[in-house]
Amino acid sequence: MTKLVNAAIIAFSLFMAGLGTYAYLAPREGHKASPISMIAGIGIAVLMLASLALWKYKSPRAGRIMSAVLCVLCLGQFIPSALSKGFYPNGVNAIAAGILFVILAAGHFMAKREKADLSA
Repeated sequence: MTKLVNAAIIAFSLFMAGLGTYAYLAPREGHKASPISMIAGIGIAVLMLASLALWKYKSPRAGRIMSAVLCVLCLGQFIPSALSKGFYPNGVNAIAAGILFVILAAGHFMAKREKADLSA
């Protein structure tokens, strides 16, 4: 499960950086190029990858908590935006953050179950 969670974090990071860059380089019809979207997308991607590095090299618990907090922050940003401004791209980002959050939660519960099985 750890490999799946790590792969999901990397995929989410690439997705966020890609959509943020896309919002800047190829704006949709009727919209201007958005440097804020590019900065935010790349920023979230870098922070997610930092949480992965924190998990691997320093503290697994802190790394996963950081990933979960970043997911919740993304959900808090993108769900209201999707409801007020339309589904694309905010709804797509919210769905991606929600999927990652579910994967993180599943990984947590599976690790807890494994630990309980080993101690029993």
